Amino acid sequence: MSGPEVVAFADVPSLEGRVFEGAPFELTASEQDTFERATWIDRAYPDPDPPEFPDEIIEGFYALSMLDALQKSCFRIDTDQAYGFNYGLDRVRFIRPLFIGDAITPRFEIASVERRGEGFLMRMLCQLIVDGAEPPKMTAEWLVLVLPRPTFELAV
Repeated sequence: MSGPEVVAFADVPSLEGRVFEGAPFELTASEQDTFERATWIDRAYPDPDPPEFPDEIIEGFYALSMLDALQKSCFRIDTDQAYGFNYGLDRVRFIRPLFIGDAITPRFEIASVERRGEGFLMRMLCQLIVDGAEPPKMTAEWLVLVLPRPTFELAV
């Protein structure tokens, strides 16, 4: 099994228009519980959910928080050459609920790459897809600022 594609800093502009799709994965109730404890969701909502609320629904912010790790499972910028910084999100939509046990496939389309100072501003269209379900369950436009690693010369 090969790992994610590693992209050199100079090749970042060539990513525009490319689509990267990750392997399907499932989330467990235990993982969801860990997220809720780590982010204090369990403190914000200590009372039980109403009986009509599905127990196995995945918290939207949990799905959103996974984008960084999921993207890196598909492709990554060569960290010997550059750093990628979260620049923000536009138009996040939780279109349909995700559930524990769904086979979720992450998809990242590089919509644009613009020169920004010494680096590049990359706009990714992110989707979490469940096989056989239309439309995607979650979408987000994610901006990542890719900057070259500084080089330091030591004075001798």
